[in-house]
Amino acid sequence: MKRIDDKIKEIEKKDKSSRILYIAFIGVILVAMGIILSQIKGINERDDIISDNEIELIAKNKELEKQRDSISDAYKELNNSLRPNEYWEYIVEEKSVEAYIDYITNEWGIGRPQENLVKAYETMHSSTLDPELVGWLYIGQLNRNNEFTDRKNRTTIVWPASNAGKIPAKNDILKLTYRSNMTTYSKPSTGGNRYKNDEGWRPGTKAFVVETYHNLDESNNFFVKIKYY
Repeated sequence: MKRIDDKIKEIEKKDKSSRILYIAFIGVILVAMGIILSQIKGINERDDIISDNEIELIAKNKELEKQRDSISDAYKELNNSLRPNEYWEYIVEEKSVEAYIDYITNEWGIGRPQENLVKAYETMHSSTLDPELVGWLYIGQLNRNNEFTDRKNRTTIVWPASNAGKIPAKNDILKLTYRSNMTTYSKPSTGGNRYKNDEGWRPGTKAFVVETYHNLDESNNFFVKIKYY
């Protein structure tokens, strides 16, 4: 009888150990499943974020397309509403350096009769513009081999477009690419006895070259006389 009881106890002991191992195994599985579910949730959340970002980008692209179409329509409307003669009348009435520069560079794409274009250049050289800001400006060096250098990239030629990268010349239109205002002076010199103009040439704006001056001393300084706004 005792042997039977001992056997029963031994079986119960093994059964208890098996249950503990089983429970532990189930626990490991549950933990692993929790980790996997958490990772799946994270992936799904990232997918949702990506999806939301894609939706936002699509919406922004549509908005930009609408703005582009709106600008294009406004341009077409302006181009259709302003006839060449009306546009010229507006320029003459405006009587400013900026207006004439815009006319010469033809930014609006409106037709320009040749006689009006000639008058525009003549006006730029006259004293009838209001307000008229004019002065001399050092913009680089021109050596005896006729090679122009501007290490600070102060200006760029925007008109005529074919002159871009060449030596600035009379009747060219320059754009100030320098990061700050540039002071103009009463004469082409880097020495004394010259006077500053009250207002400097502002970055990003354009100027009309009235005259150029090449200092043939050792410095080879190159100056332009400009009308600006």
